[in-house]
Amino acid sequence: MKSRITYSIVLTAIILSSGGCKDNPQLVKKSKDQVVEIESLKSELAGLEEKLKDAPGDQSKALEDEKAEEIAQSSKLRQLDQEVARLTAERDKAKAELEKFLQDRRSQRP
Repeated sequence: MKSRITYSIVLTAIILSSGGCKDNPQLVKKSKDQVVEIESLKSELAGLEEKLKDAPGDQSKALEDEKAEEIAQSSKLRQLDQEVARLTAERDKAKAELEKFLQDRRSQRP
């Protein structure tokens, strides 16, 4: 019961004090300035919301996919590097064997 009475008193005080703004020229000017500022901010907000609509969507999924692709390509590159190293070693071994074979053949000739 007391809260209802307190609520009614506070509500009445607010209503009466809001009417007092019309009598004070400084408060009227301040109120008008605030209305102008609010309108300016609403306009600025509308412009920013329009720009936000034109902005690209969330790119995190595409970025994750690109990172996964980079990891896969890096792994494939390491495998290819190892394969090149292995084949180079085989080539060098075969070349050395061929040289040895040719030298042995030359030394066997009279």
